[in-house]
Amino acid sequence: MNPHPHDRRPRAALELPRDPNDWTRPHDVVDVALRVASESHLRGELRAEDVARYQRHLESCDVCRELLGDENAVDAVLSRALARNAAAGAGDELWERIAERMGADEPTAQPWRAWLDSGARTRSDGFSVSFERDAEFEPTSHPGVRTRRLAVDPSARQVTMLVEMQPGSSYPPHRHGGPEECFVLSGDLQVGDDLEMRTGDFQRAEKGSIHPVQSTRGGCLLLIVSSVDDELLAG
Repeated sequence: MNPHPHDRRPRAALELPRDPNDWTRPHDVVDVALRVASESHLRGELRAEDVARYQRHLESCDVCRELLGDENAVDAVLSRALARNAAAGAGDELWERIAERMGADEPTAQPWRAWLDSGARTRSDGFSVSFERDAEFEPTSHPGVRTRRLAVDPSARQVTMLVEMQPGSSYPPHRHGGPEECFVLSGDLQVGDDLEMRTGDFQRAEKGSIHPVQSTRGGCLLLIVSSVDDELLAG
C-alpha cells in the first residue's frame, strides 16, 4: 500500500488515505484528516511544502474550501501561513495531532462537549451551512446513539445537533445546564414512564430541569438544541 504523499515518516498506526491522488483531486465527503488539515492550515501550522500542495488542491476541491469558510479569504490566509511556515519551520506536530485524533479510541458519553474547541465555523459573512453530503454522525458511549454536529455557539456554550437513536437504545438521566429544545423529526421517543413523543412533537426543558431516561422502541431522529454543560445522573 503506497504511503500518503504528505507523510515523510512511517506511521503504522496512522489511518490516513493512502491513495497518492487524495490531495490532487476533489474530495466528496469530509473526514477527520481533512478537518485537521484545514484547521492546521488556518493556524499557520502546515509546513511550507504542504501549504503549496494544499493551495493547489483548494483550486478544485469545493469540500475543502467550505471547511476553510469564506472562500474570498482563502488566498490571503494561505499566503500568511506560507510566510510564517517558511520563516519559522512550524508544523512538525501536524501528523502527531492527526494520529491522535484518528486514533481517539473510545467514544465519549457527550462528544458535543469537545465541539467548543474548534469554534462555531461561521463564515465571515455571518452564515454557516451543514451539507448533507458532509454528514458525519459521531458515536457516543451509549450503544445505538449517534450525533451529528450542525452548529456551535461557544459564547452561549450551546450546540445544535441531530441525535439518531437505534431501535431499543436509550440515553441516561441528565440535569440540563441550560435550556434544551427537542423536535422529533421521525420515529418515537419515550421520556421516562409518562411521556411518549412521536414525529412532529416538540419539548422544551428549562435550565436545571432533569430528564429521566429517554428511550425509543422503533428508533428516532431528533433535532436538539442543548447546553454542553448537561450533567449525566445515575440511572
